[in-house]
Amino acid sequence: MINENCQNIIKHLRDVVNQVHPCTTAEQCIQQLVDYEESISFVISSSTIGQHLVPDIHGMATLNTIFIFSGNEPQHQAWVQNWQKIEGVYTFIEHICKSWKWQ
Repeated sequence: MINENCQNIIKHLRDVVNQVHPCTTAEQCIQQLVDYEESISFVISSSTIGQHLVPDIHGMATLNTIFIFSGNEPQHQAWVQNWQKIEGVYTFIEHICKSWKWQ
């Protein structure tokens, strides 16, 4: 079951994108990207999952952008700089939505 905070995040995302497919594991995310390989996609990942997920998905041609969602932005700035498709580390979903609108 998706908790209230996650439901709020999904609501914000649906205001700016056509489809939202929540995943709770890296494997689920990879499968979603494979299933929707005909569509341009973006990923919002927690920093914990992102460190393992990004190396597996970064090379996917239809993956446009990766956003890292974390409560501790400074801690993750170093590793995200190694990946061109990572837009940045964000602590608020509203900032991700605003950034996505400008892409």
